[in-house]
Parts: sequence; structure tokens; C-alpha cells
Amino acid sequence: MRNYIFYRDDVRTDDLVIGSSDIPIIIKTPGSIIKKSTYELWEEKSHRVDQFSGNEKTAWGHDLEPLLISRFIKQRYDRKTAHYYKIDYMLHEDYRDPDNYDPPTSFHSFTECRHPEYPWAIAHADCIYTEHQEYNIEAKSGGYYARVKRNEIEGFDLTDLTITGVPSDVLLQIQWQMFVYDLNLTYVLLLVDTNRFFVYEVPAIKKWWPLILEKVSYFYNCCKNDTPPQPEKYSDVSKLFPDVYDRALYVTGERATIIEEMRAEKKSLQKKIKKYESRIDDINNAAGILMQDNKYLYNGETGERIFQQVISNNQFNLISPVTIEKQAPDAYKILNEKGLIKTHNRRFII
Repeated sequence: MRNYIFYRDDVRTDDLVIGSSDIPIIIKTPGSIIKKSTYELWEEKSHRVDQFSGNEKTAWGHDLEPLLISRFIKQRYDRKTAHYYKIDYMLHEDYRDPDNYDPPTSFHSFTECRHPEYPWAIAHADCIYTEHQEYNIEAKSGGYYARVKRNEIEGFDLTDLTITGVPSDVLLQIQWQMFVYDLNLTYVLLLVDTNRFFVYEVPAIKKWWPLILEKVSYFYNCCKNDTPPQPEKYSDVSKLFPDVYDRALYVTGERATIIEEMRAEKKSLQKKIKKYESRIDDINNAAGILMQDNKYLYNGETGERIFQQVISNNQFNLISPVTIEKQAPDAYKILNEKGLIKTHNRRFII
């Protein structure tokens, strides 16, 4: 494990640094609940807007952190060590001198580590165990972290992992922490509610570290050179191009290529949607003819209603030819000449 320091009670800094909470924003995963774009994070890092200072959820997570870790220590080691850790955390959470602070146990909170080769790469682990096999502890709470499905990440192979219950956002975050601290193991503590506490053992996936570093380095260089990253949302584009005349927006280079690919994909999806909608109409149409005078068609096993004779006011309605002939004789004549009136089943479809 690399050398680390004990930080003061306020860890925020004006230096340009990338921490573990920034990683899931920089490396987006499908299904991620993180809505902040890399452009919005770039605005914070370049001091164009105020940095996120926390909310009610983060406040509760912070308050629960020592309780979750002490529960883990009590289960894995002993009650006395857990008690000492919890009391020490609460006593020194807001009042400590890093030069004189000496934790009473081997579980160290309030630490900061910087990568020796990339000093802008930092991490603040929730807790570091410093004896025998050193490891990281990350405490999480809330329904968001209760998702057991890990979403696929482009460029990252998940097929050889046995980790379950850890969302991709958390997986990326703790890999960054292990990369910075140079650790091989993290225990993720998850509190879903008052009677559901889980512990997940996550190894260091060192083949990921160069991939993560490559993507994070690109973002860091964008911040350092005051160059915005590519936009992810319309609001990003509107900030990048606030003065657009004649409603024309000119995009070139890599962004133009991405937009052109998105246009082609949109066009392809629209064709597929139109094809499937047409197929649905054909099925409803055929079902209506087969139903004859029956109003509803049911599944014989479950009693589930499958089709209704009058599908909707704006789609296909089944109308008797006799009704058409009486109410609109001219239209009936034209439709009959075109062969659209089916006399054998006495149903006409429009």
C-alpha cells in the first residue's frame, strides 16, 4: 500500500484533482443513475460553477458510514475493536490535527492518497485496514446500491468476474481507489434497510486500471487545457454554443462524425418501428376478420382478453358493408369496385 496522509476536516481543495466519485461520471455505464455529464463536471473542475457540496442523501450516507464500518469490524473481528473505531471516528470527525492524530485501531479513516506518478489522481477511502492483508472498505447505503444487476461497460470484460450485487458505478469507483492506494482488495458494505446488511468482496481488476486511467487522463487534460469534453446532453450543446444565428449549428471533426452516426441509427430505428407498427396493424386487422361478430377474443387458458373487435377510434374499425351502403352509397360503390368489400365474411376494414 502506498503512503497516505490524514487530511484535515475539510478535504475540499481548489487544486485540479480527480477523485473516485468523479470516475462514474467520466466513464458512463448503461443504466447508470448518474445524470451529471462530463461537461458539467468539467464546469465544476474549471470553477465555472460551484462544486457539488452534498445533499440530504449524501449527509445521511456520511452519518451512517462509521456505523456500517463498525458493524463490519464487529462481525469480522471483535466488539471491542469496533467500539474503539466508532468512538474514535465520532470524536475526530470534525476536530483533529493530522500531525498529531493517532487512530487507536488498525482501521484508519480520514485518509488521502495521491498516485506518485499522477499527483492529480487522488482518493479518499472510507476506511483502510493497515495490518496483515491490507484492504479498502467502502460503505454504501440506499436503494440505488441495492441493484444486483451489473451493467455491461464498453471496453471492460465482466465475464470472468464472480462479483455480484455491486453496480458498475460502484465497481469503477472502488477500482480507482485501489489503483491510487495500490491495494488488492475492497470490501463493499451495503445497507439496504434496517435489517438487510450485505458485505461484498471485490478484488482489484488490474487489467482495468490502464483503461480507466486512459479515459480519466483525457478528461484531466480537457480541464488542464481549458478545453470542454464532447457534450453528452442538449444542455451541454446549448452552453457550448449560446449564440446560434438563423437556427443553424455547425459541428465539425469528431463531434460531426458522432452526430452523423446517431442520425443514421435514429433513421434505422424509425424504420424498424414503422415496420413493427405495420405488422401490429396487420395482426389486429386479421384478428378482427376472424372474430366475425364476436366482440372480444379471449385466451382459453387464462381468460386474458387478447383482441377487441373495435381496436380504437383512430385505427382499424370493423364496419358492416350494409351500414356503409346505407350511410354512404357512393363510397360503397367505389369500394366495391376496388374489391375492398369482402362479401364472404361480411366485414369491411378501414
